[in-house]
Amino acid sequence: MADVRRIMEKKAANLTVQPEEYSTLARFAEAVETHLLGLRIQSRQARLAEINALRATLPQPAFQIPVEKLDLPEPLLDALAPLENVGEILLRFLIDEKRINRLLSGQPEGSVEMLQVALDKVMDPEALEQLAAAETEAAEMVEAQEAEASAAPVEAAPEAPVAAPVPSPIVAFPDEIPAGDRRRVRKEARAEAEPVLEIEEDDDVLPAKGKKGKKGKKKHRQIYFDEDRGEMVVRRQHRGGPGAHVG
Repeated sequence: MADVRRIMEKKAANLTVQPEEYSTLARFAEAVETHLLGLRIQSRQARLAEINALRATLPQPAFQIPVEKLDLPEPLLDALAPLENVGEILLRFLIDEKRINRLLSGQPEGSVEMLQVALDKVMDPEALEQLAAAETEAAEMVEAQEAEASAAPVEAAPEAPVAAPVPSPIVAFPDEIPAGDRRRVRKEARAEAEPVLEIEEDDDVLPAKGKKGKKGKKKHRQIYFDEDRGEMVVRRQHRGGPGAHVG
């Protein structure tokens, strides 16, 4: 402490202060801050102990009654909502009445007196016990419903039927298909193609002069659409079968 006083006297006299002397001042300032912080912590702890002692003197059921149960207009109830329950309002009247006044500062004149009257009604021992019991019963009922809901088995959703795979359409243009594949596709198409029209004709041979006409054989013809040519073609099929001729 003496060193700190000497250094401060040098600074006041505009004398040169050495770097190590500045370090001494910094350590002293840090020690002072630590001491002040400890004092604030002790003061806060003492205040909390006082509040808890006052809380213990209040009827404990009051801390189970929500603010909404007070007989007050809706605006006043909204203003007091941060305190949550009747017990906290009573406690604030004892330890920090200014907080109550700040909460009701925007309310009509006489709101504090209205609050005190409402508290007197609630603090009747019989009424207090009834309100607290009702709140406890309601809370237990909610907990039981939540527990029942969580314990109930969850039915599995029915599985959606799996749709059969749909074959993808051929989207390639003819010139994009390899030559070998084009020949195979055309061959299969011709093999599976249905004739557009089937006709039978009498292959009559015109008679020569002076001779009787000779009745010809029936010819079986099928008309197809040739995709390669882009036109209708006639396939003549003789009874020989494999030797059918395409016209």
